This record gives sequence, structure tokens and C-alpha cells, in this order.
Amino acid sequence: MRSPSTHLVIAVAALALHAAVAHAADPAAELAESMKKLSALKYYKARNSVQVQFPPDVQRQMDELKAKGMGDFAPKPTVQEVVNPDLRRSTIPQRMPSMSRVPGAPPLIDANFITVMRTRAGVAPQVATYVDCKECEANQDAAMHEMLAKQAGAMARGLVSEVIGSLAAGPLGIAGAVISAARVGAERSMLQGAAASMKENLSLNRWTCRDLGLPAQPAQESATALPSFQNAQFLGERQVGEETVRVYQVEIADQSSGKTSPMTIYTSVKSGLPLKIEMRMDSGAGPSTSMTTEYYDFDVPIQIDVPDCLK
Repeated sequence: MRSPSTHLVIAVAALALHAAVAHAADPAAELAESMKKLSALKYYKARNSVQVQFPPDVQRQMDELKAKGMGDFAPKPTVQEVVNPDLRRSTIPQRMPSMSRVPGAPPLIDANFITVMRTRAGVAPQVATYVDCKECEANQDAAMHEMLAKQAGAMARGLVSEVIGSLAAGPLGIAGAVISAARVGAERSMLQGAAASMKENLSLNRWTCRDLGLPAQPAQESATALPSFQNAQFLGERQVGEETVRVYQVEIADQSSGKTSPMTIYTSVKSGLPLKIEMRMDSGAGPSTSMTTEYYDFDVPIQIDVPDCLK
């Protein structure tokens, strides 16, 4: 005859087994529910850290360039703040080539690519971009002024030749010289306009609103929706810091190549929310990329300034 304590142990073991089987029965449904909870939050933040592993020969060349002071091309982490379901803001640190003509100037400039996207259900997504890089604009201005000065010099030399020849042709020649001068001024104005347009298109230190050409999202879709999970498996529970997490392994398919990549997802036992996603993408002969996304500051209010064109 079994003792009460034995019955208790058996009951606890049965409950644990039942819970494990329940998780293993449909892990994809659990993950979908976790992401649904995330998208229902009004505020949260996500931090994406990217690491790129290059083939040995490419990495060696990059290391040599870095040693020569040619710049570090390694990607930087991305920090993204999100307000769902209507608005999200992302900041992506990037390195841009420097156009500086100053000897010894760094070949790369640190810049922040900032986007604010509005994603109302039933409305096509709208996005505003801003490249935060004062040095980039100064270098671009210097390079553009240098190009304009060269263009103006060439135009002036040509104009002097035209005027000298036109004066010898009498009144009609003088009229032609005036027209030539007007043409040179118009061409210079067009070049300056092109410089301003370039800044606008690059969103250098100014907000530029863009039409992504994407269809409106149905009401049931979320801006944070992940691709459908394939071969989802529940791997068990772990302790991460003060959190007990459920660990899942899934595969995500690349729609263009059809190739699948492994993804590990950690969800909180307490809240059911996703805490971390790890993904690795291997391109074969090219570089492989690892990305870790960490979710935090759930329901902590985030103030996001909306550019005028998105209001």
C-alpha cells in the first residue's frame, strides 16, 4: 500500500508531465499567443544586436583595412522603440563614407538612421526618415561647393570666350552673350537645386516623409507579427536572471530562397510575453548573420515625437 507522500509525489509528477505534454502538443500556438500579447501592449521596447561572420578571406581584408585606419565596418546594434499598434520609432546606428577632403580625416562617419512609422489598421503604412549626421551634411556641402566651384570656373571660361567672340558680331552678338550668361546662371542654379534635392532624399538632418507603396494592413494583422512558425518544438524551462522562461526552437523560411533558418524564442512563464529571440542566418559561401532581439520596458510609457507630415 502506498503512503500519502508517495501519492503526492506521483500526483505532482503527473501534473508536471501533463504540463510538459501540453506545451509540447502545440508550441506554435503558444508562441502565437505570446506574440499576440506583445502586440496588444501599448508600450514596449526592443533592442536588436547584430553580429556578422564573414568568410576568412573577407574578414582578413577587413581587419587589414581597420589596421590601416580605413574604418571599422562591423555592424552596430539597433535600438528600436515601439508603440503599438499605431506607431513605432527605430534608431539604427550606421557608418557612412566621409566625403571630407581634409588629410587624415576618418574615412567613416557615425550616423543615426531614425524612422517613425505609422501603421494604422486599414491604412497604408506611412514612414518618415531622418539621418542624424551634422558632419555628413558639412562634408556633403564642402564636396558640393567644390564641384560647383569647378563647374562655375569651367562655365566662366567658356562664357568669356563666347562674349569676346559675340562682341565682334555686333548687336546680335551682344544679345547672344546675354542669353549665354543667363544659361550659365540657370545651369548653376540647377546644380545647387540638385544638391538640395540630394539632402532631401537622404533625409540629412531633416524629416522626409515617404510612401512605401505598401498595401493597407488588415485590422487583424499586427505590425509586430512574425512569419508562421515551422517545426516548432518546446525545449523546456530555464532560469534566466530572475525570470523563469520557456524555450522554443522554430524554423523561419526565407520567402525569396525558401531556405530555413533556426530561431530560438524565450517567453516569460510569469507574463507569457516574449523576452528574447535569437536567430542565425547562413548564406552559404557568403557571410552568416546572428541577431538577438530583447524585449523590455513592457507598458512603460514612451514619448515619441511625430513628424509634421505624419500628423
